[in-house]
Amino acid sequence: MFRRAGVEFLLRVKGLAAVSIEHLRFLLSGYRFKVEYQQEDDGTFTGTLDAFDIAANAPTVEELKRELAKEAVEYANEYMEEFQLYFNVPNRKHHAPYVLNVLIQDDLAGVVGLLDA
Repeated sequence: MFRRAGVEFLLRVKGLAAVSIEHLRFLLSGYRFKVEYQQEDDGTFTGTLDAFDIAANAPTVEELKRELAKEAVEYANEYMEEFQLYFNVPNRKHHAPYVLNVLIQDDLAGVVGLLDA
């Protein structure tokens, strides 16, 4: 542990590191999702998240974002439950910071706030 400007940082303890949620939010702030969507013939909207292989359909763009956020939370939980598997698969390893950013949000509204449509 060392001090810099009155703040303590825990660098490593047996290969682990600790950081506050506030600092983690800052570090992960660039890991946002781009929502690509299109309006279907029936008037609904179908969209995907660029960082994950997730798609959803909803009556409005706002509802679509909420559905995509729910799917992102579900995927993030699955990723963490099977972390060694997902993290060691080359095409899913880069999902890790996005997963963490989803999981540190206070609620679904926080996850929706990570989606740029």
